[in-house]
Amino acid sequence: MVNERKAPGSEQLTEGVEQYQPPEVSHESHISDHPYVIRKELSESQLSALGCYIENTTIGPFQGPALFRPLFDSEGQPAGSERILPEKITFRPDDKPNDKFVSKGSVVSGTFTPIGFSSLDSLERLIICNGLAEGCRLHEALMLPVACGVGDGSIKSIAAVISEKHPHIRLVAAVDNDESGIRAGKESGLKYSHPQTAKDWSDLYQQSGSDGVLAEYQEGLRAPEVGPFDLSRASVMDLLDSSPPAREWLVRDRLPLWIVGILAAAGGTGKSMATLQLAVSICTGLEWLEHAIETQGSVLILSAEDDREEVHRRLAAVISHYAEMVDPADQAAFRPYLDLIKKRLFIFDRVGDDNRLTAKIDRETRRTALAQSIIGAANQISDCVLIVLDPLSRFDGGDPNDNSDGTRLIESAEAIRRETGATVLLPHHVSKAGIRDSQSGQEAVRGASGLVDGARWVGLLSTMRADDAESYGIDPDDAGRYVRFRTPKNNYGPPWEGAWLERRAGGILSISDLKPEKEEKRARKSEVEYQELVRRISELIEKKGPMAKRRIEDEYGGSTNILKAGQKKVRNTITRAIEEGLLVRMKRFDGQENIGVPEINQTERAA
Repeated sequence: MVNERKAPGSEQLTEGVEQYQPPEVSHESHISDHPYVIRKELSESQLSALGCYIENTTIGPFQGPALFRPLFDSEGQPAGSERILPEKITFRPDDKPNDKFVSKGSVVSGTFTPIGFSSLDSLERLIICNGLAEGCRLHEALMLPVACGVGDGSIKSIAAVISEKHPHIRLVAAVDNDESGIRAGKESGLKYSHPQTAKDWSDLYQQSGSDGVLAEYQEGLRAPEVGPFDLSRASVMDLLDSSPPAREWLVRDRLPLWIVGILAAAGGTGKSMATLQLAVSICTGLEWLEHAIETQGSVLILSAEDDREEVHRRLAAVISHYAEMVDPADQAAFRPYLDLIKKRLFIFDRVGDDNRLTAKIDRETRRTALAQSIIGAANQISDCVLIVLDPLSRFDGGDPNDNSDGTRLIESAEAIRRETGATVLLPHHVSKAGIRDSQSGQEAVRGASGLVDGARWVGLLSTMRADDAESYGIDPDDAGRYVRFRTPKNNYGPPWEGAWLERRAGGILSISDLKPEKEEKRARKSEVEYQELVRRISELIEKKGPMAKRRIEDEYGGSTNILKAGQKKVRNTITRAIEEGLLVRMKRFDGQENIGVPEINQTERAA
């Protein structure tokens, strides 16, 4: 790129050079009339939105209209412009022809034309490239924000400035497929990519379209030249000098944020319905199966097994269920939640499409371009916190029983997680052995162990077996109504014994208070004993007067004493009775506390 301010011979024309004849371009040309725009097949509306315009200019032998594109620094302040001429010109016979020049007073180092963003503060990812046409095509194909520098030499300076001021942004350099471009990629210190079958991204777009740019961008990605074992990146200094971040959850203590997880069940158990209920809970903040939602946001679902009509039926059932939860007597109370669902829930019907995240290429399982397409779609959504690929088997292009192929599939899901910041949930099937054994753990998940080993979270749904129904007092014919939900693998959460769910109208799953008959009998007996002990304590206080909790325990507790219960049981009963309002705390003159009986209890007894 030649900077007009320093171009040799720019002070005066060299003798013997033929007088330049500018091409036929109207001085009142629209952007779309500019030869560069026509040659690159760019959109006038897009260029206008970037602040580009046509204006007469003089550069050496050229006088006429040029395409101007604005440059900004990392703070969003104007830093000048680049002028693109209708044709390439030279100042001297031995000069290399050029059609791009920065305006006088412009700053090139660290400046760029932003595409797809107005401020760096809100970005998580950014592509850096060397020119206008390349930036437009990269933005269109990758659906990611792009910073368009001025020539190969600008990429390193842009990367340095943004990395220093915005270290949270993940930067990638998209360079030309030539010596200068590849050198710029290596020197940038970033992960970089270049086309495989064309000189630059604009040429590749005209040759193969957006799909070609996307595929070759992904195929061409190279690690930073510093390599994976740059010790500056491995130092724990920053870890020791700061407090670790708190664990973030989608569902408190149950499903973490920013992980890859598997929800496995036999066909027809309800995993897709449970997932849809989870999506609605995350969009609205309403509880999921009586578990609190900690992170609200948007949800993207790729439904590869249920078409849009089936999704419509299921979503209607879910909405009806949640509206009943909010206020069964007032449907209007659910309207604010419905507005959130309309804004935040996105479901693609992918039935019949090629959904493979991985594919066998030359006997090797490789990631396909679909992962990048999913990333691009998710990054268009505000606050996307959950991505569901349902079911996992439709996205697996390898051997489902091969550990290496399973690992490649999980890595593809991890790439989506890393680039979007969302939890990626993969509904999947269990094995035949898992169906037979309702007590099996993560080994029940169908396929290679590499899947489960790579996932950070595994949830299991299993229908109640007929031979288990009797222990719960359930008719064996009704056993299919009940589903056990467990999390045999949760790397970051506390242990959880699981819960029984009940299938309701429309396939909705809701928490059931189902307990084994023996446990139910124990609970009923315990409740009777509690009520009897509260009665004895109340009668004691009415007879002896309010007294300290410790005195009640020590003087009257014991299985052979007045209360006929051990001291620990007396203590726990008093605590619960106070919480339920059956007993009260009373302040004494000396500031100490006595236990008394509420006045209403005494009135009732007197009556």
